[in-house]
Parts: sequence; structure tokens; C-alpha cells
Amino acid sequence: MAILNTAITGLNAFRSQLTTTSNNIANVNTEGYSKQVVDLSTLPETKFGDSYLGNGVKVDQVRRQFDQFLVDRVRLYTASSEENQIYLERALRVDDIIADPDVGLSGAMQSFFNSVQDVADNPTSTATRDVMLSSANILENRFRSVYEFLEGMRTEINQNINVLVDEANTIAQSIAELNYAIKIATGSSNGNSPNELLDRRDKLITDLSELVSVTTVQNADGSVNVFIGTGQGLVIDDRAYSLSTSINQAEPDRLNITLESGGGLNTDITNFLSGGKLGGYFRFRENILDPTQNAIGRLAIGLGTAFNDQNKLGMDLNGLLGLDMFNVPDPVNGTDIYSTSVILSDPNNTGSISVTDWNIAELSTLDYELTYQGIDSWQLYERQTGNISTLTSIGGVLEFGGTLPGSPMMTFDVSTAQLNDKYIIRPTRQAARAFEVELTTGRQIAAASPVGVLENFTGFSTVDNNIDAADFTVNAFTVSDLTVNVNGAGAVPVVNGTYDVNSLITAINSAAGSNVAAPDGSGGINVTGPAGGIVFAGGDAATLGIGSVAATVVDNSITSADFSLSAFSVSDLSIDLGAGAGAQIVNPGLYTAAELITEINNAVGLIIASDDGLG
Repeated sequence: MAILNTAITGLNAFRSQLTTTSNNIANVNTEGYSKQVVDLSTLPETKFGDSYLGNGVKVDQVRRQFDQFLVDRVRLYTASSEENQIYLERALRVDDIIADPDVGLSGAMQSFFNSVQDVADNPTSTATRDVMLSSANILENRFRSVYEFLEGMRTEINQNINVLVDEANTIAQSIAELNYAIKIATGSSNGNSPNELLDRRDKLITDLSELVSVTTVQNADGSVNVFIGTGQGLVIDDRAYSLSTSINQAEPDRLNITLESGGGLNTDITNFLSGGKLGGYFRFRENILDPTQNAIGRLAIGLGTAFNDQNKLGMDLNGLLGLDMFNVPDPVNGTDIYSTSVILSDPNNTGSISVTDWNIAELSTLDYELTYQGIDSWQLYERQTGNISTLTSIGGVLEFGGTLPGSPMMTFDVSTAQLNDKYIIRPTRQAARAFEVELTTGRQIAAASPVGVLENFTGFSTVDNNIDAADFTVNAFTVSDLTVNVNGAGAVPVVNGTYDVNSLITAINSAAGSNVAAPDGSGGINVTGPAGGIVFAGGDAATLGIGSVAATVVDNSITSADFSLSAFSVSDLSIDLGAGAGAQIVNPGLYTAAELITEINNAVGLIIASDDGLG
């Protein structure tokens, strides 16, 4: 009987091996299946006399042929491969659009510069000017189309991130459920492993590694903890924590990923994620998409500014000085959405900052995050490089960027910033979208030098038959030796000082002891402009009076230095170049000195006046 029992143990053991082998064969193409082997050991011996007789064989366990180290390597390489694949595919799409001469920038820019050369060769031809303007409009459209293509990729990335986050949550929940089932199965089988459950869980973890890099920690009860990124717990024991997407409130076009952290709170883990498809999208966004948009924007700003500056140096076919050729963002003075989007403020900020200056030659393709740490200390984070530095503001002014000492890329007024305020600085992101042609006709292209020649030219004159007080905005009179004489009673000095019109009238009346001057002109302070300078009407002495009171105001040293002029009101000014040229009318209006000089030059079509006194 003992012999039969021993034989039966052998048959049972070999039957287990045959069953396992057949199962292995049946699942040879099953994804995630691990080959199983049967571990055998001898049964306890029986003492027979002075000897021990064997009692056969037993099955210890059916286990998987499984190497955790190799599996971890596979997951690591899977995450890396998926990340690089996503990165490569999107980078090639950007390369295709940028390099394509038919839809990219290179062809349009080459055509534009060719047309510029044609105008330089034949500046009087309206046809070549119209071609140049048409090429400029094509370049504008090309900048916009490339910008919109990149924005479309940004939208696509955000949509894919949403899909991948939902997929990751589904996998995480399944892993948590399998953790629970494995714990129950292991506890009910004297510690033996439920191989098929383990295979299913391992496959899910490998699937998760296609989405984001993962690491695992084995627990004693058979469950595993799954971590993503740099150690953010996604599955702990039999609990799965949910991922979600959120719109960056400061940057509505930027999608972030948050992780449930308990208590209904979510933590932004975007900057901690890497690997897998999610890592590929984030890496592409940071290293290709954002810098490319910034680089194209910088190109639009540089190109537009250079042509604007050059066009304003010349004269167009209408005989007028050149205007801006292109519209480009101006974060210092601009009010359009593209100019104001250079600075994005965190919704929780209680203060604000503004751009006071920027150096176009120093613009970079980076995005920045500024955080105020208090006591004039700022933290600057460069998104694309990851570099972090500390800056110090001086007198409410903050400078950063630039490659040369004393030549910062941007200067900010930070006088109203508050502790922990956060700002995102994107100097060139929207510039390509804002790039527009400002000229409406080819005649406005200023291809001629602002120089003219007149035969027998002997000089020019400005004519205004009505220069009076209305032509000037007078801010102040500097009085040092003014006297007033009422009805021959003797000269009384007016208190020395700096006055506006009303306060000077008050001072004169105070010295006179009666109202001899009035601001409505009835008492009569007027201003005129003879060759000797700006003086009171009637020369250095003015006779004032109201009713029966007569007074004489005397100042032997009233000159143009006694006045601060901020604006000229022009209504009948004309320019005559002589030699039969005739008077050219200056457009009526209110001008500063610089604006009046420009209007005079435009009226005659030559540079004859300047703000350095040479004109």
C-alpha cells in the first residue's frame, strides 16, 4: 500500500507539471503572461527499522518565472521610449511647418526681401512698391498662420493630456482593486501567490509606464504601492488617488496636472512628472513649442522694429516722412491684448508690476516666473532651462536679462508689488499674432532720403500773422525785477518768484494795492513774440488798468527764459522756401515742440527744422 501511495504522489506531482506546462503553452501569446513552473520537494520519510523510507513527492508551489529587476528596467525603458516617441513626432511636425517654403516663414521672408531690393533699385516705380506691400501682407499672413498652427498644437496637447489623465486614473483604480484581491488570495492560500492576479497587476503597471514614469514598492501582504513622477503616490495599498487636469489661471492656454492629496485638496505635480506620453507632451511644450513661438515672436518684433525705424528715416512718394510699416507689440506704451499679455499675473496677487523699458536686441526665447520674496528680493525661474536666481530691486525698479552689463533685457516698475506676488513673463509669445502691416499703399514706402535741392535757394521763412498768447501754453513766469506803478504813485516791486498766469496777476495786484490786472485780459497780460524774445505786450513795459486805475508794469529782463512752453497752438503757420516755391501751410493743431518740427518738415517735404537748434 505504501508503494502505491508513493507512486500516486509522483503521478500527482507530474500531473501538476503537465497541467502547468499545458497552461504555459496555451498562454504563449497572452500579453503580460509569465511562464509558470512547479516547485517540488520530497515528503517526510518514514522510519523502517534502522532505515528511513521515502514517501514520495509533493508540490510546494506553482510560481512565476519573474525577475523584478528586469521588469523595472522594462518599465523604465517603456516610459522613456513613449516619451521620446511623442517628443519626436511633434518636433517633426513643427520642423515641417517651419522649413516648408510654401507654408513656412522662409519663403515669404525671401520674397519680401527680394521685393525690398526691387524698390531700392527702382524707387520711383509704383508697381515695385505695390509688390513690396503685397509681399509684406503675405509675410504678415504667414506669421499669423504659423502662430495659429502652433496654437492648434497647444490645443491638441491639452486635449491629449485630458485623455491620458483619464486613462491613468482607470489603470490606477484597477491596480488598487487587484491589490485588494491579491491580499485576500494570498492570505487564504498559506502565502502562495495568485499568479494570474499578479500578472494582470504587473501588466497594468507596465501600461501605466507608457503614460508616465512609475516606481513600485512591494508590501508584505502582496500589495504594491505605485508612485509616479518624483515620488508622488498614485496607488497606496488598495487606495487609488485621482489625477485631474486644471487650467492655469494665470495662463489659460496652459493645462496642469494635479493629484488628490487628501482632505479634498489637489496638488499641482506638473513640474514633477516625466516619462511616458505625458512626459513627452510636457517636454515638447517646454522645449519645442514654447521656445518656437517665442522665437517667431522675437523675429516678428526684430523685423518689424527694424523696418519701422528705417522707414521713418526716409521720405515716401507723397513727399512725406515715412511712417511705421508694421505693428509690433509694445509692452511699455501699448494697450492692445498682445502688448499687455507680456506680463501675466497670478489671480491671488495683491500688487502689480509694469514694464517701463525693454531692449529688443537683448530679447530671449525663454519664459520666466517672478516671485516677490519681500524686502526688494525677487526669485527668477527660467522655465525652459530650470535655472533659478535671486534678483534685487532698487528704488522700486527691477532689471533682468541681457548679455551686456548695464543693458538689461527688461526693466519693471515693481513699486506696488506685494509679498508672494507671482508673475509670468512671456516677452515675445504673442508677437507673431500681433504682426500687421500698417501701410495702406505702396506710395507710403519711404524709399527716398529726406533731402531736397532748390536752385538759387537763399533761405526760408516761417510766417504767422497772428502769433499771440493763444499760440502758447505758458506754465510759469520767473520774476526777479518786476515793479508796478499805480497812477504815478511810484514803482512798487513785485515779490520775486516763479508764478503761473493767475498767481502772477495776484502778485501784481497785491503790490499795486488794487486790481490792475485780470486773468480775462481786461487788465491785460498778453504775450507776443518779437525778435528780442517773449515779452509783455508793448515792450518791456506794459500799461495795465481797470476802470479809472492806470498802472505800468516794468521788467527790464523779460526774455524767453522767463517762460516754460509745453505746447504750440498752430492755426495759420506757413513755410516759404523762397525762390518762387510759395508758402506751404502747416496743418492746424496743438503740437509739442517735437511734433511741430515734424509738421513743418512734412509741409515742405524736407528736413529744415530739428530739435537740436540746427534747423
